[in-house]
Amino acid sequence: MPYSKAHQVEIVIGSKSDEPKLEEAGVFEIIKGAGLTWGLSVCSAHRNDHDLTELCTQFMHQAKTTRAIIAVAGKAAALPGAIAAKMQGPNAPFVLAVALSTGDFYDDQAAVLATLCLPDGCNVFGCGRDKAGLKTAAMMACKLLGESNRDVAARLWNSLSGQRKQAEIHYRTSETEMEKEKKL
Repeated sequence: MPYSKAHQVEIVIGSKSDEPKLEEAGVFEIIKGAGLTWGLSVCSAHRNDHDLTELCTQFMHQAKTTRAIIAVAGKAAALPGAIAAKMQGPNAPFVLAVALSTGDFYDDQAAVLATLCLPDGCNVFGCGRDKAGLKTAAMMACKLLGESNRDVAARLWNSLSGQRKQAEIHYRTSETEMEKEKKL
C-alpha cells in the first residue's frame, strides 16, 4: 500500500464503487469548505487485511495530523471496527462509521448493526447510513477538528449556511382548531 502525505481527515472506503456516493453527498466539499485536507483510500477489511494494517499503521504515525477517519462500508460493514481495532491508544484518530445500502434488506440491516453494535470502548462513532450518514460524518470530522481550531469551526459553519434547510414552524392548539370549526 503506497504511503501518502498526511491529511487531517482520511476517508477509507471498502470498494471503488463507493466513491460516487461520497461525491453525491458532498463529503469532499464539506471538508474542503472547512479548510481541512482529506485523503481517500480504497481498502477492504475482508480482502485486504494486510494492506489495511499497513494503512492504519501509517495513520497512527501521522496521528498529529490525521485526527479523523471516515470509514465507509456496505454489506457486513466490518471496515470501521477493523480500523479502530488496529489503532489503539490515546492519540488514535476518531473513527466515524457510515453504513452504505446495497439494495438487499438483510445486507443493509447487517451494515447498520455492524456500525452501531461494537464492543465497549471501541473508538467508533456511528454516523448513520447512505447520503445523510456521509454528510454527518464529514460534518462531525470537521466539528471534532474544530474543537481545537476555532477557524475550522467558523469555516464549517459558513460553508454549510447555504445548505441548511429551515424547518417550518407550526403551532397548533385546541383554540385554533375551534376557530377553524367556527369559520366552517
